Amino acid sequence: MPEEAIGQFFTRAWAVYEKVVAADYLSHRQLYAGLRTYLENQAPMRFLELGCGDARASVELLRGLEVEAYLGIDSSLGVLDLARKRVQPGWAFEVGDVRELPAVGNHWTVALASFCLHHLSSSEKRRTLSQVSTALGTEGIFLLVDIFREEGESRHQYLERRRAWMRAEWTALSSEELDLVMEHEQAADFPETVSDYTRWALGETSFRSVEENLIASDGMHRWLTFRC
Repeated sequence: MPEEAIGQFFTRAWAVYEKVVAADYLSHRQLYAGLRTYLENQAPMRFLELGCGDARASVELLRGLEVEAYLGIDSSLGVLDLARKRVQPGWAFEVGDVRELPAVGNHWTVALASFCLHHLSSSEKRRTLSQVSTALGTEGIFLLVDIFREEGESRHQYLERRRAWMRAEWTALSSEELDLVMEHEQAADFPETVSDYTRWALGETSFRSVEENLIASDGMHRWLTFRC
């Protein structure tokens, strides 16, 4: 799905997305609690975020930690306008496509992509992994929080499993709102398996290791760490 179409969806349906986040249907609380503990040992940081959205989650994630520089990249200008209103001085944002990162240098120590890479095709994910590894220093880390298929599971099987879970658990959304999210996921979500990411990272980039740090208690969302 084109990056601009994804950005347009989130601009148009941002209120619904905020309801999803507020109800913790994407396991942000559990995943970001783990990330916070992990990042406390990584300071000082030069932090690069792909698909940063309105930066609300990252503001809380990084609050009180030593961040020497922050750059957030997102395709939606409207969402970035929201981000600029809530961050501290020194944080920078840039409109960009995570499939073809703008020139960001190679001095970043931590990169984060949270619930955005699943919108890319497999070849686009592989290119983004390579670009992120280049943007990180020799000891850099890439944190990937996202949806994943189970090993051996097809995209169709994944979507059927996810829809059944959403119908049972996403009770804070109206039927129209739930339909909107499901239609978006049918058109735009292309999750990979953990082994796919591991094979690409170790075989095609400068990453030296991949670790599965956390599977959320709902079983639908995970956090992986890639180390240069």
